[in-house]
Amino acid sequence: FLGDRYPNRVLFLLQNNNEIRPTGGFIGSLGFIDINDGRIENIQVRDVYDFDGQAFARKPNSEISLVAGQDWGIRDSNTSPDFEISARQAKKFLEEAKGPGVDSVVAVDLEFVRAILEKTGPIEIEEYALTLNAENFDIVLSYLIESKTFGKQSPKEILKYFLADLEKKIFETLDPLELVSIIADGVNEKHVQMYSDNETVQAWFKELGAAGHLSPIAPYNDYLNVIAVSVGGNKTDMF
Repeated sequence: FLGDRYPNRVLFLLQNNNEIRPTGGFIGSLGFIDINDGRIENIQVRDVYDFDGQAFARKPNSEISLVAGQDWGIRDSNTSPDFEISARQAKKFLEEAKGPGVDSVVAVDLEFVRAILEKTGPIEIEEYALTLNAENFDIVLSYLIESKTFGKQSPKEILKYFLADLEKKIFETLDPLELVSIIADGVNEKHVQMYSDNETVQAWFKELGAAGHLSPIAPYNDYLNVIAVSVGGNKTDMF
């Protein structure tokens, strides 16, 4: 996973859990992270519509069409609560949209970002005189994006500044073991989920509890698993 033998390109799904979906939230943005020899060599953040706008119309079934309409893309790919199924769908839709090939898929939600901000302290985005902290970052970013403050063509431009400053803050202020602890908590609480095409890596994710699988149960046993999906909620679930 850390690119020991071969470089690993990770598809990074940013899930907005204020608009709930089966694996955690609506996929409004995605990113690509290249890892080679244990080092992060490149990070890109893109609007999901950069790719969904390139794909041919994909007909969803009647249930999925309630959420996706008649054009099913990466933004609505996480229709299964089993993360491996949803990650494979996102990867397939990315390929159909002529996006870059990826080896692994990692999804995080806003609660994971909040946990990091609680440790690092506030982010100062000097270009726009913004101070974002664990309490306000999701509401402020959502307002700026939904109101298209940065223009109709690039409403999510602010995310690039935020994530770049957050990355810098992480490496400046967090002890590596502290970061590992935050990731472990995120995995346990399903705010971080991981999938890999590599069978060895995927087996490791399962062992860590990071694969987001639904737990198989013994015959004649039941469990209750409630899956909520926001239909037209548009970021109001938190309220």
